[in-house]
Amino acid sequence: MKTDFDQTEKALGQLAQQATSGNVPKAKEPWGGAKVVIDFSARGYRAPGDCHVVTRHALELSWLVEEMQKAFKGLITFQNKFEFYGRLALAANCHLEIQADADLQPLLLTVIGEGYQILAEMRQGAFQHLIVTTNNVLAVDLANGLDLS
Repeated sequence: MKTDFDQTEKALGQLAQQATSGNVPKAKEPWGGAKVVIDFSARGYRAPGDCHVVTRHALELSWLVEEMQKAFKGLITFQNKFEFYGRLALAANCHLEIQADADLQPLLLTVIGEGYQILAEMRQGAFQHLIVTTNNVLAVDLANGLDLS
């Protein structure tokens, strides 16, 4: 019997294939949850501490996040969801900082790549996460030496 890890890895591979196919679906609306908001502009609703991903590909990226949520079913919990979605948003924003008008395929593959990294950490029992987060601080930020003072 395949583990959740094996099923998730297979689903990530399928998402990568879809991202490179040139036929990427769109979500019905921009995605938001777990202190992450994906949208076309920063003018929309934003709660204090939310991580906002602004891209012309908001609906495609939202679709991907919805699909990754399905792929990681059983692995995402109420305790690690902020880290999971926060790291996907961080990967997207890092890519967008380098290439502000990013093409769709590289943006999606960057986020999928972060999904593979998270999966590897989960497999090894090394996926660090904060149960409570303030100002969208992630465990990965603390591990990388973020100074909170």
